Amino acid sequence: GVANDRAGTPNVASAVLNFQVDTIPPRIESVVRKTPAGISTGATSVSFEVTFSEAMSEPVRPTRFQAVMGGDVTSASVTGVSGGGAVWTVFVNTGTGEGSLGILYFTDDPVETHSLKDLAGNPLTNSTPQGANESYMIDRSAPTPVITLAAGQAKRTKVSPVRFQVAFDEDIPLFTGNDIDFTGRTVGGTLSATVTGGLSVYQ
Repeated sequence: GVANDRAGTPNVASAVLNFQVDTIPPRIESVVRKTPAGISTGATSVSFEVTFSEAMSEPVRPTRFQAVMGGDVTSASVTGVSGGGAVWTVFVNTGTGEGSLGILYFTDDPVETHSLKDLAGNPLTNSTPQGANESYMIDRSAPTPVITLAAGQAKRTKVSPVRFQVAFDEDIPLFTGNDIDFTGRTVGGTLSATVTGGLSVYQ
């Protein structure tokens, strides 16, 4: 229908207004390692990327998260949060000691007096990530190698190459010939190393 003025002139059609009804509460989709990307680290600070199911209506503050420590890790703490919308980065000081380190979202924030809400005002009430919930393994100890002659390698030889085995007390993601130091050698000539193997044992 139309509305007419006193002269009988019909109204001009107005723009169509659409509304979206949202009664679904937001949730945490995932918590994943961001910096560094690998699971094992000795860094003093790490960060996690937290993805919500939809944009939040206000900044996500550091007090909404808590560091979750395992093993001998102590004194780790959340130091900051950055981002916007549905994706936020949580920064964590790794404290002291070695072990696991993750983060937990507080649905009942000890500082904020209200729940975090989506743009429609629905509160986030479930703090369990629906997908990935990653953590770090804090490792501050330097790896220790044990160097022996490789199997089948004679102790006295004039044949090159000479094969050694290097066994570490933990997995080493990357070990190459460039990591070999020939300082203290008693043979002449130019020496070089080729490395094979992986994880904790190399030749």
